Amino acid sequence: MKKIFAFALSLTIFLNLQGQQISEIISSDIEEAIPKVDRLLSAKKLDQYKLIGLGDPAVFAKESKILNFRILAYLISRKNYRNVLLATDDWRVRPLNAYLSSPHPLNPTNLDSVFRSSISEYMFYNQEFLTFLTWLEKFNADNPDQMVRIFGVEQNTEIPPSYFLATYIFPIDAQYGRKLAQKWGDNDTSDSLAFLDIEAWFAEIVDSDISETYRDLIKQCKNDINHNRSFPNAPVNQKFTQKIIENSSKYVANQIIDKLDKKSVLVGGNAVVVKANIRSTIVAEDLPVSSVGNYLDKHLTDDYCAFVTDFVESAELYVIDIPNSQIVSQEFTGNDYTKRLYTQGDHFDSKRDRTLLIEYRPIILPLVKDRSSTVSAEEEDPVIDLLFLLPNLTPSSML
Repeated sequence: MKKIFAFALSLTIFLNLQGQQISEIISSDIEEAIPKVDRLLSAKKLDQYKLIGLGDPAVFAKESKILNFRILAYLISRKNYRNVLLATDDWRVRPLNAYLSSPHPLNPTNLDSVFRSSISEYMFYNQEFLTFLTWLEKFNADNPDQMVRIFGVEQNTEIPPSYFLATYIFPIDAQYGRKLAQKWGDNDTSDSLAFLDIEAWFAEIVDSDISETYRDLIKQCKNDINHNRSFPNAPVNQKFTQKIIENSSKYVANQIIDKLDKKSVLVGGNAVVVKANIRSTIVAEDLPVSSVGNYLDKHLTDDYCAFVTDFVESAELYVIDIPNSQIVSQEFTGNDYTKRLYTQGDHFDSKRDRTLLIEYRPIILPLVKDRSSTVSAEEEDPVIDLLFLLPNLTPSSML
């Protein structure tokens, strides 16, 4: 009996220490947190992956973002990951990437200005991400030969004609740029008609004897045209077909795969990184759709590793109330399975804890009120590689 009691006590102390590790990481600034993350993850052999996905249970959650950005800083500084892939539009974050990956004096005011003009997604428009970028700015300044780049991989907005005009047409063909600018201004041209002009210009220029100087611009322009061509416009009833969502997931997965010239970290929601099908109220007929992470898992196999964060007790977070055009607070409760898991620890590995994670399904909290998404229960293997459990979630620090 004494031996059983001693074992139970030692196990309890061990689990409490593990819980303290997560808590200490979140309460520490980034530099102080990095060695603590190393102690937590040093046995995981994280050097081997081409891509690691960091999942967040909610767009507006604070603690999960702090943890993920501490892990991201660790992967950059200790494991040599050099591309950060955000679940947002690439064309929007290009100014931020250009600023962070070019030599310049450290200036918080300048970074704040570039950040605010480049970031529009609620997932990243918060103090938690800006704090990480401040750390990253210094890291890049201290490591000019190993700079980290930031890319977007999502299709959240269409790219406006004015962007094509300023970014591609004027630099490559200024005379035609002036012609289009005058045409669009005189005729109050719609975006759809302006985009036809852009496609016509591109079809002509791409086959011309153009200087090598512009080849990278031409390639990027082609990608941006494809972004708009395949953009999934929302139907009136807000119900997308299964095919539209599947095509969108494939597009995002391909954007990610194209950016794996260096070891990369994908930062997004649990619904993005998880290796499973998703059921969502925005999909017609309640049909399952493959997540981006599912496509990545099939393409990259053992080169892709998915981390997710979940919560146990309660989460009081913001959601968007579309009918009333406002952001409101809503309370969510953890599910029974994560509560049972939490009695055994606060982080789990699919190799070590496979039997515990087979039935685990990450929570996906809604961005929009009265919408919901769930991870399909069909998979027979764990749908994630590493799970972190937090007791509660509070709102992120919106800017």
